[in-house]
Amino acid sequence: MPDLDSAALLPLARGLELAAALSLFGTLASALLVLPPGAAGPALRRRLTRLLRTSLVVGLAGALLWLPVQTAALTGATGLADLAAQSWLVASETHFGTSLAARSALLLAAVLVAGRLASRWRLAAATFLAGIGLALQAQLGHAAAAEGPLLPLAVGLHVVAAGAWLGGLLPLALALYALPAPVALRTLHRFSRVGGSAVLVLIASAVLQSDELIGDLGGWFGTPYGGLARLKIAGLLLLLAIAAINRFLLTPRLASPGGRRALAVSIGIETAVGLAVVAVAVSLATSPPAAHEVPVWPFAERPDLSHLDDPYIGRQVWRIAAIAAVLLLGVASLLWRRTRLVGPALAVVALYLLPLPNWRLLAKPATPTSYQRSETGFTASSVARGLDLVQLHCTDECFRPKDDPSDLTPYGLWQRPDGDLFWWLTDVFDRIGHSPFAHGTIAQLEPRQRWQLIDYFRARAAGTAVVEAGAWPFPVLAPDMPVSCGAQALDLDALRGRPIRLAFRADGASGQLPAIPAGLDYVTIVVGRRAIATRTMSESPASDPSTSEPCRTALPDAWDAYAISGGLDADRLDGVDLLVDANGWLRLRRLADGSIAPPVGPRAPGLSNWSEAVATVAQQPFAASELGSHRH
Repeated sequence: MPDLDSAALLPLARGLELAAALSLFGTLASALLVLPPGAAGPALRRRLTRLLRTSLVVGLAGALLWLPVQTAALTGATGLADLAAQSWLVASETHFGTSLAARSALLLAAVLVAGRLASRWRLAAATFLAGIGLALQAQLGHAAAAEGPLLPLAVGLHVVAAGAWLGGLLPLALALYALPAPVALRTLHRFSRVGGSAVLVLIASAVLQSDELIGDLGGWFGTPYGGLARLKIAGLLLLLAIAAINRFLLTPRLASPGGRRALAVSIGIETAVGLAVVAVAVSLATSPPAAHEVPVWPFAERPDLSHLDDPYIGRQVWRIAAIAAVLLLGVASLLWRRTRLVGPALAVVALYLLPLPNWRLLAKPATPTSYQRSETGFTASSVARGLDLVQLHCTDECFRPKDDPSDLTPYGLWQRPDGDLFWWLTDVFDRIGHSPFAHGTIAQLEPRQRWQLIDYFRARAAGTAVVEAGAWPFPVLAPDMPVSCGAQALDLDALRGRPIRLAFRADGASGQLPAIPAGLDYVTIVVGRRAIATRTMSESPASDPSTSEPCRTALPDAWDAYAISGGLDADRLDGVDLLVDANGWLRLRRLADGSIAPPVGPRAPGLSNWSEAVATVAQQPFAASELGSHRH
């Protein structure tokens, strides 16, 4: 048996199965909610029953094709006997297989329960079964891997709403020809109410999905998945435009000569566009989500809303809002007969009179990597690996007392977003900058190694800054690391929301730690220098770490990373205490001799002594808006 072409057959199988499921549910929902009670005569019921059963056959055929194609993609099975055996295992033992089988069984049961569509009670039960089966789409795609219930719920609502609208178009066309004009008009109005509700659910659920699967503008415009999502939105807008024409232009002319035919043709066009949107949705389901891809920004600029507090910048935003409102009102005026001429005319006049915004003030230069995020997450281990890379590739000029090229403090690394810094390091600094390496070295490293270099350079810049100021003068993230808190295995990120005291003790013993005033909810972590066994990370901590019993860690990488971030040699870190605020930012360095600032130079406000410092850090964390992009 030849190998199955999964790349070609998988979208086809998924598309057939999904389109049939949408049609089956839409037919039942239309018979229950759209057709006026008692309006469907025997002839119309026969046509709807035929459509229902045809949808079931196509859906079962799509499922029977989907299963072996998906099995071949998962297992690599090729021979007929091997493929059959593996398909049975996938159908019975995997989440995908059991969900597909359950959906097929529910759709079959819905058709059997519906019978000839004569009983409304049976029709209601059948519609419910078909709706549950259609909602199982959430278990057949990306949402099945979601950690929480929000994404599966959004996907389930999305496909059910799509079924009520798009799946109801063919039944609507059949009813249009079978019913008398007055009853057909009532049916059209009932469909408009169902379709309008479905559109609202579609939009709300799409917003929820986009947040989980696409993320920021980089995902929308810098990934293939984002391009497909934009194409789907364009299809949805076209569908809404056709639906508006049907509702406000063609429906009132139903009784006129040729009125039914014109509306039927428009419904046919809407159905074809709907099938195209379903095809795009299938492509989305078979593509990696944008949130899991590395975005490549295609434009020379990107939006910049960081200066909205500036009155002049705010004025540009108000101008944009005014233009958008005029456009919306101009389009909305087309929906009413009395305003179809005057509304657009007034909108054109208003657009001519309104001042145009200065778009350049709301944008800033961008690079292809502007929306990329560090894949290392700024951990202690990544800082240590960055140090290894520097020591491996550095020239003889590195680590000298003055003009050390491995100290990139003058370049403002903590003020640059991840993606822009990645591009600058690779395409500018590595080629023409005062690099600690031979030019071209960084470009030859793997992307993860370049992120590790960035983590080291940022930690090094933080250490230089704290040596000069006594406290970090700008937000510096505490490198993440695993910690053990009693029976719980956590990481530093999991403790965010509470201030942290990091006590560096080479022997790992807590001994006499500097006192923290009562009432301050600090977590103390004793960091040793020698490696010890640590527990596996807990998925869900049983309770908050105690304020009386310290947490512990002894990871050599953590010792080295915090020595770099603290501007100290590793041997001088013993006895040092660092304070981390509730938002995860390093705030204070207390040396082993008890000093917290150099003898010369101003101290940071509120950090002049230990008692004052612990209260300031606990009560005044850096605001969330100050969190840079180097955070996960």
